[in-house]
Amino acid sequence: MKVQEKTVWEIASPLPLTEIREKKRDILNCLQRVADDRDLQIIDINSRSETDNCLVVQSRASGYQRIRTLWKTMQLTNILGIPLTEVGKATPHQTQHYHASLEGVFLKTDEGTASDRAKHEEQIYNHLIDCVHKEAPEAILDRFRHLFIEGSDYPDASIQRALERVANAKDIEDHFNGFLYHCCHLLIDYWQRDKHCYFAINKLLDFFSHLPNPGFKQARGVRRLRQLVHDFPESKDYQCLQQLIHVIIPPKIEGDPKQFTLKLLLRRYPFLYKTALLHEGSNLVQRQTVTHLYEKQQHKFEFRLQRFVAYQVNLARIAQARQLSSGAGRIIRREKNPTLLRDRKLAIILRTFCTKPEDNYSYRKLAQRLMARTEDLAYGEFKNHLYLYLVNSLDSDYAKSKFKPQLEEYLQNTLSRYDTKPTSESLVMRTVKKLLDFLVVDSPTMDHYFFIDMVTGMGSSSVLVVLLKLILLHPAMVSELEKRFALLYTHYENVPQNEVKWFIKVLEVYKVVYSIHFGHADLSALKALFKEQIDEDTLKQEG
Repeated sequence: MKVQEKTVWEIASPLPLTEIREKKRDILNCLQRVADDRDLQIIDINSRSETDNCLVVQSRASGYQRIRTLWKTMQLTNILGIPLTEVGKATPHQTQHYHASLEGVFLKTDEGTASDRAKHEEQIYNHLIDCVHKEAPEAILDRFRHLFIEGSDYPDASIQRALERVANAKDIEDHFNGFLYHCCHLLIDYWQRDKHCYFAINKLLDFFSHLPNPGFKQARGVRRLRQLVHDFPESKDYQCLQQLIHVIIPPKIEGDPKQFTLKLLLRRYPFLYKTALLHEGSNLVQRQTVTHLYEKQQHKFEFRLQRFVAYQVNLARIAQARQLSSGAGRIIRREKNPTLLRDRKLAIILRTFCTKPEDNYSYRKLAQRLMARTEDLAYGEFKNHLYLYLVNSLDSDYAKSKFKPQLEEYLQNTLSRYDTKPTSESLVMRTVKKLLDFLVVDSPTMDHYFFIDMVTGMGSSSVLVVLLKLILLHPAMVSELEKRFALLYTHYENVPQNEVKWFIKVLEVYKVVYSIHFGHADLSALKALFKEQIDEDTLKQEG
């Protein structure tokens, strides 16, 4: 493919240059996968403005269009895992400059870029996909055992030879775990759609608990394959595979409940799936599976929350009509609380986040009002308004004595060199990101003492009010907050649940808050009931 058939385009982000350079490899891998372009390259990273930095990318035009579509539909930020402000083509002058500097880089054909190992891997992937669509799970398990576990007597000799060539490739140590994970994933992705096939998923995982010894009497190719498979259970790919299966099929729990770890609750929190079930080497198929699981679990929770809320509203209506004494409440079907929170705690959270908390404005409207004023404010003035916006509803002793002073001091020192500059969208995004580091967790150090202190001092509901206000300032910040929750989950995943009750409560509250403000649960009946109660209280006060 000739240079002229390539497109030069840019991705703008408010992240510092140093952080973008650290993430360059991960960003490149993601872009190549979603653009379906192995020759896509990041050809420069530079400063675009005082508040934005820029990755310059060269790819096929079709790849750019895919990325541009993901940007327009606000999916690209979640895929790349970094805040973004713009995706667009470079100017003609910039394009000419980069083409000149990269002359000859893209002269190879696509066919010449694939290694023999990659071709053999693709042959095995296509074979497994064909088989799993045609054969029963028992037959596929038998195939998998012969091909990967025993390494011998596979019915299709060409596929066994392809696997031997994969196992004997020079660079296979860096690739085999990802390759085997993907082979397992192709089968699981098909089986997880039918509960009658769940037994096969568990059996597939069980194979890796009973692996044969590589042995010395086996043929060289078999020994090599068995050794690679023997090392697989120690890899990050295998851990992701375990977590994926536990999300699809909840494990049977035995033993002392006090020793149950946080990891066993992962299924409850779809917003953690991306971090727990994927890694930088995950491909598009794996990401689609996790997305499907996320949507399935999120919809299930929102449906149960909606049913529970409808049940509680009906009870409240009957109580208002004073019919409970006659037994009217017993004809309503009881719905179970879908959270791990007590009914009373859940009711407080629903009232907090479903009503209009300040001056009869919703949280979303309050955020929109602040953002509408940014163009007229210098950055130093914006930070003052942001501080008041965040603390307006906080009146606890802890908030007054600790939280407010520390937040005010932190904001004063945040990006202070821009205090006299106009407030831009990217500057707002950088500020919110820094606040999330300060309030929740800073990824390099995992320092989250202040977050624990906030939850203890103000309660999870008040903390989530502050965090909700922050992420409502820009859609991309939702993924930034969830990324920090995922860091804390990874930090605590092997800790007994009774030692991290505070964090479990935060996750449960956030799940409800997300469903109210970003999900699809219909809670209109509850909002109407709260409005009626507020109106009644107002009339009583006026009377």
